[in-house]
Amino acid sequence: VILYKFTVFGFTLPHVGYVFLGWLAIPFSIFWYLGMVNAINFLDGLDGLVTGVTLISSVTMVIVSWWHHEYLVAITMCALGGAAAGFLPFNYHPARIFMGDGGSLFVGFVLASAAVMGTEKVAVGISLLVPLIVLGVPILDTARVMIARISKRAPLFDADRSHVHHQLLDVGLSQRQVVNLIYIVCGILGAIAIVLSRPGGPHVF
Repeated sequence: VILYKFTVFGFTLPHVGYVFLGWLAIPFSIFWYLGMVNAINFLDGLDGLVTGVTLISSVTMVIVSWWHHEYLVAITMCALGGAAAGFLPFNYHPARIFMGDGGSLFVGFVLASAAVMGTEKVAVGISLLVPLIVLGVPILDTARVMIARISKRAPLFDADRSHVHHQLLDVGLSQRQVVNLIYIVCGILGAIAIVLSRPGGPHVF
């Protein structure tokens, strides 16, 4: 990743200009990749959950990147979204084919890499904050679980039922209801990201 320059060397902030990270570029990039990859991997606990969220995220990033002339990112997200759309009917509950760790880790890596592609050309909010917004549910859930495990001195990567999708199951929702609910939340967050990052928009980023 570092050799092929998929590294966040810096980014543009509104009203500030370009911020060069210097020696912090590599640790920041490692943290970014590990965070995104693990957030997606931890989300892969119910049939179709990661696949649908991947599709929603891909559509969001295609629209935003196309608006801002990041065509390589748009093409990459089209490919990922198309793969997710084709896979979803077989992965939705009851699943006939499972994604597995190899699939979820790959999805997380592609989403993280696509975001990094545009950090030097557009504002950091467009390149990095868009996936953070649309993937807000798994990212915040992963952060919450990690903080809880650290405070309890529990193993960080052991499987348990502390994630939000398991907790929703425990309150009586079915697998399909939980998955559809998270789809809706991610879709709303994706719409917010699109509105905030549109050309001529409110320039929140």
